[in-house]
Amino acid sequence: PRGGYLTGPAARTRVHAARQQSDAVLVGSGTVAADDPQLDVRLVAADPDRRPRPVILASSADVAATARSVRHGTIVIVAPDAPALRCAALVAAGAEVVAVARDRATDGIDIRAALAALLDRRILTVFAEPGPRLARSMLGAGVVDVVELHVAGGTRMTRPPQPALSELAF
Repeated sequence: PRGGYLTGPAARTRVHAARQQSDAVLVGSGTVAADDPQLDVRLVAADPDRRPRPVILASSADVAATARSVRHGTIVIVAPDAPALRCAALVAAGAEVVAVARDRATDGIDIRAALAALLDRRILTVFAEPGPRLARSMLGAGVVDVVELHVAGGTRMTRPPQPALSELAF
C-alpha cells in the first residue's frame, strides 16, 4: 500500500536480497496502481554491476508514466492493441515498451510470450512480486520454479486480504 508496508522488516530485507540476485523484478499493472513500488534494491548491499530491471505487465499500457517504477531500464509488456498514446508516454518516461500476444483464455498478457521477450533481452532470472491475477497466471502456465510466500496482516491492513491462490491446488 502507498506509504506503508504489509510485511515486517525481515520479509522486506529478504525480498530486496532476492531482487539483487535477479535480472528483473516483475509485477502487474494492478500492483503498480495499488502500491506504486520502486522495484529496486535498497535494503541490502547492492552490486552496481547487477541491477534488476523493473518489468511491468500491462496489457492496455494502463501504467502511469509518473509511477516510481517507470524509468530508464523499465520494460513494460503490453498487448499488440495497447493504446499508442499510453505507450508513447511510457517511452517518453524512459521505459521500453514491448508488445506480446494476449492469452486467449484470460485476455491478459500471454505470460510465456512475455518471458520469451525477456529472454530475448538476456534476462534469465525473474523475481516476480505478483498480485492475485498475475500469480494465478504464472502458476497456471507452469512458469514458476519457487514460491516464497510472505504473509501480511496486522493493524496496517486497510482492506480485507484477497485469496490470491485459493483456486489453485498445491
